[in-house]
Parts: sequence; structure tokens; C-alpha cells
Amino acid sequence: MIIRVQKQKQDIGLVGSGKMKLIFENWKRFINEQKAADSIKNWKFDDAQHYAEYLVERYGEPDIVSNDMLLWEGKISQFNQTYIKDESVPHCCPKPHRDYVYSTMEIDVPEELMEPIAKASESIIVDQLKNEVTARCADINANAITLGFVQKLVAGDIEPGDAKKEYERHIIEGIFPDWYKEKENEKEELNEDDLDERCQKGYKTHPTRKTKKMYGKTYRNCVKAE
Repeated sequence: MIIRVQKQKQDIGLVGSGKMKLIFENWKRFINEQKAADSIKNWKFDDAQHYAEYLVERYGEPDIVSNDMLLWEGKISQFNQTYIKDESVPHCCPKPHRDYVYSTMEIDVPEELMEPIAKASESIIVDQLKNEVTARCADINANAITLGFVQKLVAGDIEPGDAKKEYERHIIEGIFPDWYKEKENEKEELNEDDLDERCQKGYKTHPTRKTKKMYGKTYRNCVKAE
């Protein structure tokens, strides 16, 4: 009888401890969300600000919050880190857009591929000491495509001499790596007739996926004509 009472007391203690832990985690989450919201509302660049709000809404509170950056540790897709800065970096290739969100993965890039990667895009950042590659773009879709491209290049599936051409093709055609399951859906489905641009000669509008999101904007989804 005494043993059973002691066990009940222990169980009550464990339940109480679990509740306190839950309360603490909820409080911590609330504080982080408030910090993120307070940070974002003072950002200078509207495009980065709006995308930061979207990331918080979809993936929850970031692990690190500063006045001009939010960072998630391993919470978004297969990325080791995803972070967004209060910046809007002009980038012209393959289409004019602006960069502000970064995604990092472990990829061991050999020395002989450093130049082809640099020529492929100025927004691919290679840290050879840490065996990490970071992609910077306007959304995590493009970052996933970029990192998937680097993986293919390292694996020998893309010839170094074709790196720039293949990178542009991957971005334009929206070629995602198999591991990427977080593809962002369009918040608003657009009919192809709503888009002013037309496909270039030799390309046609995809029969089912008529639009795609790239660099935070919606474009006609053009694929090679058979």
C-alpha cells in the first residue's frame, strides 16, 4: 500500500513536470513569435518583409531573431538552415528579380567545380571549410532547385562546361530535386490567359501546370515542344 501511494505521487510529479514543460515551450514559442513580428514590422524592404511573414506563418517561429534576420535550424525541408535578411539584392539571371532568403545544405564541392559553380550563378555560396553550400534567392523553391543543381553537378550528372546553361534551364523549367517535398503552392491559381508573356519559339505552355512560381512571382510554365 505504501509503495502504491509513493508511485502515485511519483506519477503526479511526472504529470506536473510534463505540464510545466508544455507551458514553458508554449511561452517560449509565443515570445519568439512576438520577437519575429516585432522585428519584421521594422524591416526596410517590403519584398523581404512579406516573405518573412509568410515563412513564420507556414513554418512557425524562427530559432534566431535579430533586428534584420530570422533563422530556422533544420525546420524547413531538408535544409540545415534557412534564413531571411532585411535586404533586397538585385539579380538579373535568368530573369530580373531580387534575393533575400538563404538555404544551406551539406555538399562537399571539389576544387575543380568552384569555377563552374561561380559562373553558373552569383547567388550560390560555397563554404569549402564546412562542406556547405548556400543558395540565395527570392523563395525557397528556387533555393531547392539551386541546391539540387549543385548536387547533380557534384555527382557528375551535369558536365562542368554546361553548368551555366543547365542551371538556367533548371530554374526556368522548375526542375526540383527528389528530396524537396515542400513545393510552395500558388496562393492564387492564375489562368494562362491572365499572363502577358508568351512562350519562346520551340516551347509551349505545360498542358496541366500552366503557371509556376519563380523568384516570388508567377510566370507561364513553358516547356520544350515535342
